[in-house]
Amino acid sequence: MTSHTEPSEISSSEWLSLNQFLQELKEINTQCISVYYPYGKGQNTIQLLQETSRSELLKKIEIKIGKKILELKKNPVSVGNFTKTLCIFGWIKNGKIEIKVIGTSQKLPFIYMVNKKPYVKPFSDILKTNPKINLITEPTMIGGVKLRIGNRIFDNSVSYQINQLKKSLRNM
Repeated sequence: MTSHTEPSEISSSEWLSLNQFLQELKEINTQCISVYYPYGKGQNTIQLLQETSRSELLKKIEIKIGKKILELKKNPVSVGNFTKTLCIFGWIKNGKIEIKVIGTSQKLPFIYMVNKKPYVKPFSDILKTNPKINLITEPTMIGGVKLRIGNRIFDNSVSYQINQLKKSLRNM
């Protein structure tokens, strides 16, 4: 008998954080180093970075990633539940090394990859979807969220909540 375990559900706040993070990563249009490593294995990751022979440009990114790993060891990031995997992305933008970090409560495989774009497939796997997401900021909105899925709209904006409060006060 073979048992198959599904990844555990992630919290809604972690789901939102991961999706926002992925949206930011989509804007990277240059060679990127993607590193996924288990929480607590930062020293092993730094060792791998040091042993890997790459171009001078990539070595500079790897050094900055190594410094970020040491910094995270002192001040860990956490999203949702306890962080099981840390994910670091490094690239060069306008001659400056950029680093982005996120942690997830899901256990992901150890990955070190240099690619034309950030390697984000493990995120789509844990999010159990690969939807096309368009984030639109509406300057007239005071706060809250409006979510459209297909032809349904879920309105949790501040103005909607105020209108609901007004309606309930009128009915008193």
